[in-house]
Amino acid sequence: MSRIIARTTAFKIVYQNEFQKDNYDVIYQNTLEDEHITGEATIDYINNVTKGIIDHSEEIEKIIEQSLKEGWALKRISKINIAILKVAVYELLYMKDDVPPKSSIDEALKLVEEYGVPEDKSFINGVLAKIYKDICGG
Repeated sequence: MSRIIARTTAFKIVYQNEFQKDNYDVIYQNTLEDEHITGEATIDYINNVTKGIIDHSEEIEKIIEQSLKEGWALKRISKINIAILKVAVYELLYMKDDVPPKSSIDEALKLVEEYGVPEDKSFINGVLAKIYKDICGG
């Protein structure tokens, strides 16, 4: 399976977890089954990203909030966009040796195109561009 499928599956788990934080294990298993996910590398990536986001949730959310325009807070952002941002920020912080930072951003924008609304793309791009600059010096 491709990294795109793995990233999309991780996004779906993170998104569902935004609503049901106490049901991660059930969400994780059901999503892997529903998406027919197989392959050790794919499952390892999904597990790494989703558990990593949970383990580093405070740090990831703080980075996202610091990158928002003044007056904005996470509670103003749709759960879809929060999940997309969390996956991308996790990759930027903890997987830059495996996933080139610009690929993380490009793939996040593809997720927005598929699951968000048109105006979300420029919002996500702006937030991730700021985070990229702050984290990677780009």
